[in-house]
Amino acid sequence: MAAVRGRSKRNTTPPGTPAVLLQGRVSVEARDAARIAADEAGISIAAYLEALVLADAEHRIVRRPDSPYHQESMTA
Repeated sequence: MAAVRGRSKRNTTPPGTPAVLLQGRVSVEARDAARIAADEAGISIAAYLEALVLADAEHRIVRRPDSPYHQESMTA
């Protein structure tokens, strides 16, 4: 059962997958914005933050064509 009535349970990981605590201090405005976004999506703040972090990581990790980064080969 979801912790807050009306919100769906997190289903991003298979049952039994360990979860870890992730904490950080943010402004009241940032917390309220996260709460509002989670409420609108019908999910918990934890599920919202998890989705936000994973989406940002995917966006930043994927190399864009205009990236100045070039993979160098390594020799032994």
